[in-house]
Amino acid sequence: MSGAPLSRTSSLDNALRALVSNVTQVEAQAAAAAATERSAPPSSPQAIDPAKALLDAARAQAAARQGGLTPLFANLTQARALAGMPAEVRAAIQQLLAFPTPAAADWSAQTVRQAFLRSGLFHEVRLAEEAPTPDLKAALLILKQALVETTAPQPRLPPRPAIVPPPMRDAALAGQPAVDAEITRETEYQPALQILGRDVEQALARQVLHQMASLPEGAKSAWMFEFPLVTPQGVAIAQVEIEQDHGGSQSAEAARPWRARVSLDVEPLGPVHAELFLKDGVASATIWAERETGLSQLRDHVAELAGAFPAPVTLRPGAPPARPPPGGQFVSITS
Repeated sequence: MSGAPLSRTSSLDNALRALVSNVTQVEAQAAAAAATERSAPPSSPQAIDPAKALLDAARAQAAARQGGLTPLFANLTQARALAGMPAEVRAAIQQLLAFPTPAAADWSAQTVRQAFLRSGLFHEVRLAEEAPTPDLKAALLILKQALVETTAPQPRLPPRPAIVPPPMRDAALAGQPAVDAEITRETEYQPALQILGRDVEQALARQVLHQMASLPEGAKSAWMFEFPLVTPQGVAIAQVEIEQDHGGSQSAEAARPWRARVSLDVEPLGPVHAELFLKDGVASATIWAERETGLSQLRDHVAELAGAFPAPVTLRPGAPPARPPPGGQFVSITS
């Protein structure tokens, strides 16, 4: 493996710092909401919070429907060239296919910042803007509407088995490798529209779960999102979580720890997970590679990786230690 692809990650630390600076306002709102909640009189243990009950029900429903984004992007690439594809669907497909960023691009803080802002995480908030910035969730909704308007009535396809677990705060992250398309050049456009409709529904459910996982929670704020990457094998998906602890006084803002986690699965490295921890101006970085050949390739570039972070980089085999998942979030999925 040449040094070029890894050298393009040399601005990762700056990119993460840019993400931190761009979520400052959201963090402040989350801290204010948490302070308000802590100052409210305690509720009766028997009391049921209607908003929480609705949120839990919606989370369970979305978890049962969610699916990875890589099947959708693989099928979009094939579907756009099919004869007979309605113009509005083709236009919506083109809009979605503009979101993936080349994995071999010259990555910078601005590149990662754009991926964060265009991830769809803040879709509903941005609707209030006079000229909302296009985001992934908006593009999915546009394609969904175009499919509804052009697909002939026929039985709905069964959900595709999920290739990744539903997003949960603090749970293990999972990058999605590129997959083969189900749609081929021989697929008729109406069956292709059915396939796209199923994949869009599953992708939207996953978007909703990322938004739910990013809601303020106690003394911590976290932002979970995904962004598509163009690789030689097709579109892969990277999953990211950025977290800050709100503990302590407001005067200790600079001392509050930040943690950023990224997982991706691209050839030839295989599944790779990175964690950057920052507290009191001191950073640490750890990278795990699940594939032995991937770990070997990373070791060949350890000096280059060390120069990409403002801290020593530790390389480890396997995956990060699993944290116990939050209890009860998806208890009703299979009931």
